[in-house]
Amino acid sequence: MTHEGISKIERPMPQMAYSSETTILALFHEWQHLRAAMHFSDDDETAEIDKKMTILENEILAKSVDQVSDLAAKIIVSSRWGDLALPETSHRLWAELRGMVGAC
Repeated sequence: MTHEGISKIERPMPQMAYSSETTILALFHEWQHLRAAMHFSDDDETAEIDKKMTILENEILAKSVDQVSDLAAKIIVSSRWGDLALPETSHRLWAELRGMVGAC
């Protein structure tokens, strides 16, 4: 799968089958493969992979959640698997979460 100029890279881990793959999960799985590839890349490749991950993160965050796993994917990419703190409360993720629970 390619997204906005992101070509497939060699995946260091096997593909897994997902029974209810949403658009967000498809993008998330591509993001995961890029993240894994960072461990095997040099500085120049890492910078390029990071750019591609950011593009995917923005695509993921722009999509509406269809199921709880989509929400989990959004939280994971927003924090880069916990490497970063969750974004500030003004971030669009928080607006979506507030909308899901009916909060202002």
